[in-house]
Amino acid sequence: MMKQINFILLALIAVFAFPLFARSAERTHVVFMIGEKNYGTAQSLPAFAKEFLGDWKCTFVHADKKDPNHFPGLEALADADLLVLSVRRRTPTKEQMALVRRHLSMGKPLVAIRTASHAFGAKAPDADHEAWDTFDVDVLGATYARAHPDHPRTFVRVSKTALNHPVLKGVSTEETRVISHLYKHRDLRKEAVPLVYGRVAGVARMEPVAWVNTAAGRRVFYTSLGDVNDFKTPLFRRLLLNGISWTLGESAN
Repeated sequence: MMKQINFILLALIAVFAFPLFARSAERTHVVFMIGEKNYGTAQSLPAFAKEFLGDWKCTFVHADKKDPNHFPGLEALADADLLVLSVRRRTPTKEQMALVRRHLSMGKPLVAIRTASHAFGAKAPDADHEAWDTFDVDVLGATYARAHPDHPRTFVRVSKTALNHPVLKGVSTEETRVISHLYKHRDLRKEAVPLVYGRVAGVARMEPVAWVNTAAGRRVFYTSLGDVNDFKTPLFRRLLLNGISWTLGESAN
């Protein structure tokens, strides 16, 4: 009887100690899907990965320069552990969008930055492509409501009610000035936990700048930061690295 009890306990530990999906014994595989022209993530994300994710397998899928709605090589997503998304208003082919939807429907994690809140367009150019204009609500867990006008003084600060969240480990609690103009997001769903808020000088309303969302059985981390200048700040680099670790169910060092 004691052996049977021990076996059951070990089985329960195995279920709850690991993520909802199984990763192979090989290196963690991260696919970066990049398709935006405003913030330089085609350069900053590979540089970030080289510095902080050197032991992992990182695949970079860039939008075709001649066809911005085409992402050659996205089939790598089929065996990826994590999708990092930096895309702005694109309508991939139906086959490529199916790969994104499959990844998410399997409960696999997502890290999304900056323009990923409006990653996919509202209208497909033809029957071979697919739009997903509710991606912000469906997956990220909030409504993208455009941006504040460009402002020379934008400030961000971690939420006092979320200081113990793993994504905020080692992140400065001091208010920090950033260059990125501030996005507006509305109606965070109940499963979303806001981690960082931002403000612009002269405007009282605070905007959620980073949060996690565990709806639909997956881990999603989103931040509206992601400008090329953000990648130069310790706050953003640490926040992004922690977000990646958290979505994979791992601890940041």
